[in-house]
Amino acid sequence: MITYRISEIGHCPKQLSLSTAKIDGKVPSWLQNSADEGKWHEKRIKDEMRKAGYIIEDVDVCPICLERLGEERNGLHVEITVNKPNEKESYMLIGHTDGKATHPEYTKGKTYGLEVKSMSQFEFDRWMKTDGKFKEFPSYAWQVSTYQHLTNEIPYIYVVKNRNIGGKDRFVIEKPIVSWTEIDEKMSRLTSWMNNNSEPYPAEFDADSIECRRCKYALRCVPEPKILEPVEKEKLDLAVSNYHKSQELEKESEKLRTEADNIFIQHCRATMENKWRYSGLSISFNENSSRAYYSKEGLMTVLNEEQLKTVTRYSEPKPVVRITQLKDK
Repeated sequence: MITYRISEIGHCPKQLSLSTAKIDGKVPSWLQNSADEGKWHEKRIKDEMRKAGYIIEDVDVCPICLERLGEERNGLHVEITVNKPNEKESYMLIGHTDGKATHPEYTKGKTYGLEVKSMSQFEFDRWMKTDGKFKEFPSYAWQVSTYQHLTNEIPYIYVVKNRNIGGKDRFVIEKPIVSWTEIDEKMSRLTSWMNNNSEPYPAEFDADSIECRRCKYALRCVPEPKILEPVEKEKLDLAVSNYHKSQELEKESEKLRTEADNIFIQHCRATMENKWRYSGLSISFNENSSRAYYSKEGLMTVLNEEQLKTVTRYSEPKPVVRITQLKDK
């Protein structure tokens, strides 16, 4: 019977099918480091909650998975076997919640589930967007919803920590965000595909999707031109070479500009001259320069969507190609 990890079932079916089949993929080193760092922050958050009077039930290494699979997985074990009339649609889900939490005042003595996430400033900003949270991180919604369905739909305390400055977003999820019907339909459909096909579930690469760009299987989704004439291949190879060369030149350009700016700033401070000319260049220096910007989220607090449209200006349309550097060449 095909077994899925609950932490992964919110991913696209193709990624999930490849991961479940244990197909190797290129995981960025920063992503692995982020996962390791997350365990450290999770422990700190639980310690803070204990000091605040919470009784936290958790486990470092799941004894069930250690005995059954020989794997060290962290958290409280939850699982379900879903049997279907068609055996090829039957599947099993295994996961590990971050724990259970009880507080005499905040949970009124009742036991709640606990799920902890930590992320960088960039990711936390995405999370805190007006329409962010689970809309920006849908796989998190699938994960915690499945945990709720498998633990009698108890409320879950959800904590998201900003690793850079320590800020937290903490709230309670009373009811599952994703219905069991939706979860079951997806898993049954995927299981049937995996049992009846040797190819992974079909999917296309979306350059606008941050999930696709970070996916360790992105190379398997980006289609290559079917047939290339020699001249076409030569032009495309030149375009690829020029692209990589432009990336290198941009980095070198940024480095040279930074070095030049530092010398000019040093000279301005030493001479106390903020405006001067040298060798055909006009140099102007401001010790406390800043630029104003307006976030859409901030504007929406004083303007509605229709009002915002009336002051929105667009640049002239032009052809744009987005190039994404995949994990492997």
